[in-house]
Amino acid sequence: MAGGQDTLKETAIRIAHMGPVQPAMLARGVKALARALTDLGMEAKLARAGVDACSQVLARGERK
Repeated sequence: MAGGQDTLKETAIRIAHMGPVQPAMLARGVKALARALTDLGMEAKLARAGVDACSQVLARGERK
């Protein structure tokens, strides 16, 4: 995980991987990020929205 670049430096978080990754691995990473952001003061409902969005995409089986 890393911060955004250029104009997204203050507003985006990048998640990357090296090697094969399974949907469950991505879900665990997003959930961990949501917990960390909540611990840092983000409203839990907002942090949870990102987890829910990730879950919806993974449930559809989309791959890019």
